[in-house]
Amino acid sequence: MKIEVIEHFSDPKWRLNNLYSCINDAGQKIPFRLNSAQEKFFDNLWYFNLCLKARQLGFTTMIDIMGLDAALFNKHYSVGICAHTREDVEKIFEKKIKFPYDNMQEGLRAALRADTDSAKKLKFKNGSSIEVGTSLRSGTYQFVHVSEFGKICAKFPDKAKEIVTGTFETVHPGSILCVESTSEGRNGYFYQYVMEAQKRQQQGKKPNKLQFKLHFFPWYMEKRNRLAGDMLISDELDDYFIDLERELGITLDQEQRNWYATKAETLMEDMKREHPSTVEEAFEAAISGAYMGKQMTKMREGGQISTVPHDPAHPVNTGWDFGVNDRMCIWFHQYVGAQHRIINYMSGTDDDVLYYWREMQRFPYIWGEHYLPHDAGSRRIGSARSADEAPRTLEQILSAAGMRNIRVVPRIDDKYTAINETRLWLPKAWIDEKNCKDGILCLDNFRREYDERLGEYKNRPLHDWAMHGYDALETLARGYVEKTAGGQARRSPRRRSAMTI
Repeated sequence: MKIEVIEHFSDPKWRLNNLYSCINDAGQKIPFRLNSAQEKFFDNLWYFNLCLKARQLGFTTMIDIMGLDAALFNKHYSVGICAHTREDVEKIFEKKIKFPYDNMQEGLRAALRADTDSAKKLKFKNGSSIEVGTSLRSGTYQFVHVSEFGKICAKFPDKAKEIVTGTFETVHPGSILCVESTSEGRNGYFYQYVMEAQKRQQQGKKPNKLQFKLHFFPWYMEKRNRLAGDMLISDELDDYFIDLERELGITLDQEQRNWYATKAETLMEDMKREHPSTVEEAFEAAISGAYMGKQMTKMREGGQISTVPHDPAHPVNTGWDFGVNDRMCIWFHQYVGAQHRIINYMSGTDDDVLYYWREMQRFPYIWGEHYLPHDAGSRRIGSARSADEAPRTLEQILSAAGMRNIRVVPRIDDKYTAINETRLWLPKAWIDEKNCKDGILCLDNFRREYDERLGEYKNRPLHDWAMHGYDALETLARGYVEKTAGGQARRSPRRRSAMTI
């Protein structure tokens, strides 16, 4: 029997299922055993691994025990585990590393003794080590785990960049990198990596040693996600399950449907983010703290973000946000048959406002109203055409270049009031999914600023790239509403002549 066990020690999968303990959801010590999702991940492990998952599948525990096992049974093997906050780091080290190690069979733990046992690091007599931190920029690691990277990308973009430029760079070809997370919005490193890895999968391309392999684990893979009893499932959810079974070639029994329906009652619009059925669905849910989250989710469900054609018989209105030393954004809008159509979006970092007006002449549009933000009436340094002329406003520059029907939308001192007005207008619109792709990303990611110290969102917007795209839409929405209501948007006077460009 002893000989049999010793022979099994060379099998990492056997070791994972036989040598370690963990803490279950009830806070009890239990033997660690790979569940079906974890076993699938282990069997398909690559060098760079991207794990998009539903909640409560135990991947943080599993990956950290994998790292601990690799350090214990390989000489001079360095393992690093990265999380965002000090509290997360301490929790992972105590529960995911120290607990499994301290609860190994006593004789085995003595044979694999730790020479260094600190609050954040274990170093073993075989020269291997395992440590945790909020950044792992220094050193070289053979195994790295980054926990909840999607959440980090959404809430702490600077920290995400530090992980990518620092922690990821400590992993060399042939070493193991495991990045796992639930989804959080359609932007940032995690989303981009998932999309790139999924595209390779769909094309049948094998990733190289420095490219991510995507591992996706939906809610229905967890055997515990079941609820017994007779439940009345809504027609909407019943249709959802039927479509899911047809699309994925799976069968969902009554207990799985009961569980999903019950969870959805609590999580509501967050259900698809926390317990996705498909990769695409994982990113449908609104990002935490997003101002337009509910509106964008309902628009997607209602088919309002799709193909929206340009109608050449109707004028095209524009809504602007001026990016002086920042990003310029413009939305293109038509009102056709009592329907607001957003047919195009333009953005860039060129400070020359005339560049965008020239580019707009390429479109086959009949121009309607041009809604400019309140600062279009401010004079800009360096805009004078001669030494004797006073600086001009952006409104004057565009008017001189041939733009007609300019309306300057007055500022609302209370930003929250302006946001609420835009929230009311947005669900009335249909947005072209292809031509407005970048603008849609802005609306999805326009969110409140996060207070890391307090662990909560502030009552003010995060001033980043997404805010500029949102502000341009706010200008369009408020300007159009004020015009149709006979409001106060100031109309630029006609000029008798215009400068050609």
